[in-house]
Amino acid sequence: MAPVWFALRAGMRRRWRALVSLALLLGLAGGVVLTAAAGARRTDTAYPRLLTWASASQVTALLGGLDPAYFAALHRLPQVAAVATAMQYNIALPVSGGLPDNQVEVLASSDGSLGTTVDRVKVLQGQMFGSGAASEAVIDPGTAARLHLAPGDTLHLTAVPYYDASQDLNPAKLRVPLTFRVAAVGLFDDQVVPTTSNSSEPRILLSPGFSRTALATRGYGTKGSIDYLAQAYVRLKPGTDPAAFSAAAQALSSRYPGVRVNGGLVFTDSSPQVAGTQRAIRPLAVALALFGALAGLIALAVIGQLLARQMTLDTAGYGVLSALGMTRGALLALAAARLGLVTVAGGVIAVGIAIAASPLLPIGAARLAEPQPGIGLDPAVLGIGFAAVVLLPLVVLAAPAVRAVRQARGSAATATPPATRPTARPSWLAGALTRAGTVTGGIGARMAFEPGHGRTAVPVRSALAGTAIAVAAVVAAAVFGTSLVGLVSSPQQYGQNWNQQLSLGFAAVPASYAAQFAAATPSVTGYALGDIGQLDIAGTRVAAVGVNQVHGDGYLTMLAGRPPANAAEIALGAQTMRALGVRIGQTVRATVDWATGHPGPATQHLLRVTGTVVLPDFGQSGLSSDTDLGNGAVVSPTLLSSIQRF
Repeated sequence: MAPVWFALRAGMRRRWRALVSLALLLGLAGGVVLTAAAGARRTDTAYPRLLTWASASQVTALLGGLDPAYFAALHRLPQVAAVATAMQYNIALPVSGGLPDNQVEVLASSDGSLGTTVDRVKVLQGQMFGSGAASEAVIDPGTAARLHLAPGDTLHLTAVPYYDASQDLNPAKLRVPLTFRVAAVGLFDDQVVPTTSNSSEPRILLSPGFSRTALATRGYGTKGSIDYLAQAYVRLKPGTDPAAFSAAAQALSSRYPGVRVNGGLVFTDSSPQVAGTQRAIRPLAVALALFGALAGLIALAVIGQLLARQMTLDTAGYGVLSALGMTRGALLALAAARLGLVTVAGGVIAVGIAIAASPLLPIGAARLAEPQPGIGLDPAVLGIGFAAVVLLPLVVLAAPAVRAVRQARGSAATATPPATRPTARPSWLAGALTRAGTVTGGIGARMAFEPGHGRTAVPVRSALAGTAIAVAAVVAAAVFGTSLVGLVSSPQQYGQNWNQQLSLGFAAVPASYAAQFAAATPSVTGYALGDIGQLDIAGTRVAAVGVNQVHGDGYLTMLAGRPPANAAEIALGAQTMRALGVRIGQTVRATVDWATGHPGPATQHLLRVTGTVVLPDFGQSGLSSDTDLGNGAVVSPTLLSSIQRF
């Protein structure tokens, strides 16, 4: 190996600037690729890592009446890992000169468990309040932006106490103004990408001290008290089926009469919301991965030809070395060593660039979800990426290196200088253009497509391949971006074929009111009535909506088939249809899932699948999971509007 080492040192002294330049170029290109690859992985895993960090709940139980004994019994169920309890109060945001805005979720946990041990809040600004704190609040980023609040500012709220509607009282005079100090602006784990109506609402978590105030401790339904809804956020043990837990918790509720007060017990499974959030984040991760793959191909093609050019220059002296007795193996080792120095240095630079750029990642909503922002080290991606930067150029140039060594030894044996040996056939295009009379065209084609000879030869094929890949990448990015912008700016393309939606929450909108409103509003050209609920199909909970097109048409976008025409038919989203393994024309057994304990056995309905439908967001805060794109079902409104008995 002494001759190899001697020749390597001699070559480094002569061409170290070229080798350093190649290493820097390789490191820069490899750094871009590694940054994109690590960013794709970090973006795709950000939300699952946030859920793990936050000890996120999988099921939320809503109780019409507070029963602390039931909460304690719920915690003792074998499927339960942790339970956080809270009260949702009828507290609104004051509006100057108008009615208070009650489209806000105001919570307080008496033991401080919500936001700390279960569904831990990711603090973006400020500090989380302590368990003994009084008159402090954590608000979500949307509320902070809307009210222009920051930690330390004063948050004004309005409590709406219970009163007897039969009395001739002015409700405005009964409102109680409340003030809190904003302790922190924090992200709740279900608000990374608001996929349900519940997660889209402003959210305020009050300090535990509020739940011990006189205003909050008066009995439900008593004069001067605040209406509330007791809630339990349940984190299940790994592998537990949320539906099985809900059934067990439902059976347990029969022992606690307090649970039945004011509406019974409602369970909400967070898995559809989690899946919807991950679906919203994944396109960004895929885009980063595709960018990294295309950048890697371009870099390999462009830098590969530069390395090949350098290797061609290096082989000029191989004939002399061979004549001096250096074997073919030694010449190959010398070529590999020279390339290896460049690729190893490039790999180290690439890893350094990827680490330095990691604070810029992840991107999009995943950046908000990232539980550990800043410098990120992904040993798997960095290790594999380093190996790829080091080894791929060596693999690609292995065959050319063998040919160069063979030609050098052959030229040494025949005393023919390599520069005089032809290396490529002339371009047929250049000849055709010259014969056609376009001399300048022929010269241009010859300069573009003929690699030349000897030490002046250039790698034409790899250059063309790199250019083609680069152009394809730019075109693909432009097409993808244009298509995405067109989709998000055209709600009709994802099934929202209306301009406004009216909902009274848990109450119903009378059909007569809708008809009067439509008749009195000339700008209304059509309207539909419907209901929202859940179905249980083959053990799978499916968000459902019933739509009755009263005036106008086209409220549903069908991919195939037709909308359901009666209570014995159903249309499904494409993903739901695949998950259930059914096709148009088949029948499914469905149960209306009230998620409550209404007496009597559940009634199964045999429904015929009539079509595949595109579903936008339909949902009811706190009652059911929303439909979205390919997930959900459309049925007759009468199927979801049966009278519930408690």
